[in-house]
This record gives sequence, structure tokens and C-alpha cells, in this order.
Amino acid sequence: MIDVLEKDGKRSLFDVTTNSREQIEDDIELYKDELNLYAYELERMKESDIGDTFVLSTSMPRDVRYALKNGNASELEHALANWNPIVPVQHSHDVLESAVKKVGEVVEKIQNCEFDPPSPSVLKKEFKDGRTFCSHICENCDIRKSCEAFKGV
Repeated sequence: MIDVLEKDGKRSLFDVTTNSREQIEDDIELYKDELNLYAYELERMKESDIGDTFVLSTSMPRDVRYALKNGNASELEHALANWNPIVPVQHSHDVLESAVKKVGEVVEKIQNCEFDPPSPSVLKKEFKDGRTFCSHICENCDIRKSCEAFKGV
């Protein structure tokens, strides 16, 4: 989900995702393309500049989950103080051509009903937080039980 925040006449654009901060940082180019396209279109439509662009992670960090589970108030306070769900993304009009091409390829696949699952090597890829793509993404997918790639992991 892409959203716009306007405060004191300044517009900021952000993408809300369930991915962890670590996953966002690992795949920052994907977010850059998307945010750059939206920033460009909003600037064109509203005839005003977009200030900041960023990704907002709604994924609760492991240390916060652990502190909540254990009911440790001081540990939770420390974990919450260190939680920064906002990942800044530099936006630039210089990347628009390549971003449009990449998004066009995705749209074409969707229109052609090409929904290939990730390969087992992608599913096993570890993020900085130690979790795999499979453990983070697939655990939230409704069709994982019928996914050949998921079964192979």
C-alpha cells in the first residue's frame, strides 16, 4: 500500500509493508522503483514536489515479540525504544526509465496469468534477521499447502 502524508505543506510518500526492516533493506531496489514511479506521478499530477520517500515496516521485530511473549516490561521498553520501522528511500527521476520497464514486465506477467512461485533457492534465502523468505512470506500465504516450491523446501 502506498500512502501520502502531508504536513506543513510538505508531502512525503511511503509504502506500508509486512516485510521486516531487514528484508526491506535487502530488497531496497524493489521499493525504490515503486516509490520513484509513484513520486513522479504524484509530482506530475499535483504539480508539487515530493519530499521524503520511505518504507514503513509493520513487522514486529523479534526482540519485541520475545519481550511480549515473556512479559518482561523492561525488556519490552528497551526493544520498543530500539524499534525503527521507517526505512528511508532516496528518490530520483534518473531511475524512471528502468523502473517503468520493470513494472511493465510485472504487469505483463499478471495480465498473462504467469504466477510462478519462487524457486527453492529463493525460498531458502536468509535475511539479516536470520529468517528465510519461506518462513516469513510463505507462512502468511493461503496457498502454501498446494505450492510445489513450498513443498520442496
